[in-house]
Amino acid sequence: MRPGGDLRRSLGPAQVVAAGVSCIVGAGIYLSLGDLVAPLGPFVVFAFVLAGLACGLTALSYARFASRFPEAGSAFSYVRQGYGLRAGWMTGWALVLEYTVGAGAVVGLWSYLIEKELGWPQPIVILISMTVVTGLVIAGVELWSWITLSLVVLKVGTLLLFCALAAVGPAADGPLSYGFTPGEFLRVAGMAIFSFLGFESVSTLAQETRNPKRDMPVGILGSLLLATLLYVAVAGLYVRVTPQADWGSANPLAGALCRLGYAGLRPVVTGSVVVGLSTVAMAMVVGQTRILYAMARAGLGPAAFGEVHPRFGTPWKGTLAVAFAVTGLALAAPGNLLYRVAIVGTLSVFTAVALAGASRWLAWPAAAINLALMAGLGWEAWTATAIWMGIGWFTYKEQR
Repeated sequence: MRPGGDLRRSLGPAQVVAAGVSCIVGAGIYLSLGDLVAPLGPFVVFAFVLAGLACGLTALSYARFASRFPEAGSAFSYVRQGYGLRAGWMTGWALVLEYTVGAGAVVGLWSYLIEKELGWPQPIVILISMTVVTGLVIAGVELWSWITLSLVVLKVGTLLLFCALAAVGPAADGPLSYGFTPGEFLRVAGMAIFSFLGFESVSTLAQETRNPKRDMPVGILGSLLLATLLYVAVAGLYVRVTPQADWGSANPLAGALCRLGYAGLRPVVTGSVVVGLSTVAMAMVVGQTRILYAMARAGLGPAAFGEVHPRFGTPWKGTLAVAFAVTGLALAAPGNLLYRVAIVGTLSVFTAVALAGASRWLAWPAAAINLALMAGLGWEAWTATAIWMGIGWFTYKEQR
């Protein structure tokens, strides 16, 4: 293991759960809900349940690994323990699709919303927001976690407010007319995975948690359960109060509240969306940098990614590299493609972790569900993922 300094243990259970919720609750429920509801109608709640089940089966493996091996590398460290360095390297390579590409998609959505609502140019929003995110992440995980905890209260509170108002508001008029095939249902459930993207990012903080054997399972499983229940409630109530013609809205929750007569809350909801997406982006950058840190310390990848800032105790060079990559993707790549590539990469990692860490009765159902959800995500996402993984295979170097 290369020298570079150890990460600082400063996180407690509340901060760990908040970190999980901060990464989960974001783009998938705030901006993509309309796209998920449009083909399925009220059956979208079952798509969220299936996506939550896929994540839950994998979460059991993550929780088991994170408590036994409190390291910063998440799935990279776990698969390396089970199958060796090359398998760990390929898993770490796939994690780039989840965290860096996923963060690029989130920042792109975030900046698009701000441009639409406030008229600020999207490239300027991306550059300013990523500068702020990078500074907060480098400044220290404890500062970041407390800021995240405060913002989580705001964005979850907004979703609960929506649920309360939608529950007592009038139901939408008009008959419902929709139909879908099993393939369409699986496609939507696969897209719903984006709503849970990064739940396992909690495991990347194991080396910075004061009591990882207790706090890691609580953080991973607790944040996933809370998010699943919240998603089912929000999706079901959104369908209840929204006419079918408006299901595909680009800003679904704000639009639903306006139709209920709460147009004055639109700025609050929009602000909460921006806050929600910012915490997701921060959590993804934190997760990616900790994975690169673990890979560098294991002798894989640039040694600079394993160096820790002498004052802040964070892997600052890796953070700068990740921030640069996320900014470039958000500026240049099509958001819809980033969205689907991140999901394919995520489900690939989930499958690897489930097979590496769980008993047979748990591993194979998890792998089967993940592969079924991956199947409907489009050839473009599969092609981009295959090219990326091929590059990873041929560039693997075991550095002794």
